Amino acid sequence: MGTEISSVDCGQTSADLSITRPPVNQEVSEEESPPPSPWQPNTPPSNWKKRLWSSLRRTNSRKTKSVDSDEEQGPTSLEIRRAHLQQLAEARPQLTDRQMTLIEDTWSIVQRDISTVGLDMFSRMFEAFPGIKESFGPLSSMVPEDHRYRKEISEHGVRVLNTVDTILRLRHDPDKTIETLHDLGGKHISFNAKVDYIDLLGQHFLFAMEPVLKQHWTPEVEQAWADLFRLMSHVMKEGMVL
Repeated sequence: MGTEISSVDCGQTSADLSITRPPVNQEVSEEESPPPSPWQPNTPPSNWKKRLWSSLRRTNSRKTKSVDSDEEQGPTSLEIRRAHLQQLAEARPQLTDRQMTLIEDTWSIVQRDISTVGLDMFSRMFEAFPGIKESFGPLSSMVPEDHRYRKEISEHGVRVLNTVDTILRLRHDPDKTIETLHDLGGKHISFNAKVDYIDLLGQHFLFAMEPVLKQHWTPEVEQAWADLFRLMSHVMKEGMVL
């Protein structure tokens, strides 16, 4: 279910490879004075790691003493994951009151034909991206001609749309909404579902909704639903990095 992912600057900073020269009359062999290696621990990290490192040092600075000096440690994998999660949370899309009203009004129409919307949503997605079926259990080995194919797709579509219904019912309880979507995102890891699949699902839900809403389908309604799925997929992705 769909959102946009911003790119990260992964440019490399250059390490200082200069060598301090010995006094004029002192001979120093290459073995005695090797040049610093760019892979040494004190080599500056890439830009995005450097920014993340600086952020972590402000809140959780650590130092370890060696024989000659105090040497600063880098962030642990848990600290990096938590910092990444915080960045994702700060970038969550927002919905206006007007958009929520449009979503609630049109959702009541979609619910009248929820199985059709679910079937159309997944049929369109599997037709456009056949490889995605590998992440959908029994469907991975089925073809459209199988007698259970449509039934399996329809049932899975209904489960997805029931999740949408749950999120809409929890809209006045943000903490519970976030917890529910985090749990759902975590479960998708065990399904081998890729992050991109969530975005595709939102797009194909919009395609399936349009013929059901008929005259109620407007650019404003489309944008409201697109933003809702963008928010849902964004929070689910947070759950996939927890």
